[in-house]
Formats: sequence, structure tokens, C-alpha cells
Amino acid sequence: MKVSTVIAGAFALALSTASAPWSAGANPIDVSYTVSGSAGHWTYDFSVTNNLSTPFVTYLFGANFASDDVTAAPTGWKDFANGGVLPFVTPGLLHAYENVWVVSTPYLSSIQPGQTLSGFEAVDTSATKLISLDWFAFDIALTDGFVDPTIDYTGTGCSMSCGHPTYNPGFQGVAVASVAKTPLPAALPLFATGVGALGLFGRRRKTKTAA
Repeated sequence: MKVSTVIAGAFALALSTASAPWSAGANPIDVSYTVSGSAGHWTYDFSVTNNLSTPFVTYLFGANFASDDVTAAPTGWKDFANGGVLPFVTPGLLHAYENVWVVSTPYLSSIQPGQTLSGFEAVDTSATKLISLDWFAFDIALTDGFVDPTIDYTGTGCSMSCGHPTYNPGFQGVAVASVAKTPLPAALPLFATGVGALGLFGRRRKTKTAA
């Protein structure tokens, strides 16, 4: 879903500073995802890693899909469609993102520094799976669990609200898909063993007949 004007108000003063990608290994936020399913019903499962130092926690995350297709959220998060569906565009934000997740228990379930959180799930009905997706995330500075407007982020990779007293540094990037592994059927190893045994038995019979 498109981020609502509720959040837009919070970021009304957001300033764009850089849109170029940052160097590998220095990402403040890392995002990856797996794809499973088949044509017409692909399931995407995103993992978000917060590489920022204390006191910045990640509380808002979005992926650029064609429509709102959020199907699951980590514990303490929700589909931001519950907050509205009006377009939200702030300077530096590349898209009006359709799929957005936000903490539902204010900041208690935010992604803490050094933490990776998975379970941001969405579906896509395209014939072919998307091998890369643009994403964005916002962090916020907390002191003793409360928002601290005195702390600004001016570090690497920030693309929105950088060094601005809105204290909501924004980050953007491109995540590349990895194919989810499909577990082998439980009977497959037994079947393979049986086929191998039959082959060995057949070879022994052939050798005996030749003798």
C-alpha cells in the first residue's frame, strides 16, 4: 500500500542528500528476500538487518510492488494499509511504495542495532518472479525507549532526513532475490537407496550369468 499522509506529516521536512548507492559492506540497512511459489502466486519473504549503532532502531520498511499484497508481518509489526492508502512521496523517496510495514507496538518491536528480522511477507501474481526489488526503511533515535529528537544521523548511506532534526533517517536500496530451498520429500532418500540396491543386484546377476 502507499504510505499515508499520517507518516507524510512526520517527514514533511525530509531533505534528500544522496540517491547514489553506497558501497558494499557499509550499508546501514541490509535487505534480502527469498521467493517461493509458482507463476501467478509468488511469495516473497523479506529479511531486514539494522547495521546502525545505538540509539537508532528500524521501525518502518517498504518494498516497491505494483499493488498492496502484504500477507504477513513479524510479531509487533503490521501492514501499514491500516493507516491509510493516500500517496506519500517525500524528497529523495524513489517510489510511492505499495507494500509497507510499520511497528504496531510503538518502537517495542523495532529492529534493534545488529538485529535481523524476517517474516515481512507479500505475494505477487505476476507470471515471472521479481528478481530484484527497491526498498526503503526509516529509523528513529530512542533514549530509554522514548523518541529523542536531539539526535541526528549524518552517516553513510542516508538518503532522506539526513542530519535533519526530524530524527528519522531514511535509507533506500535494491534487494536481490534468492530462491527458497524446497525440502526433499521424506521418501526420496529411501527411494534412491532402493534404486541403488536394484542396480547392484542386477549387476551381480549379470556377472554371475556371464561366469
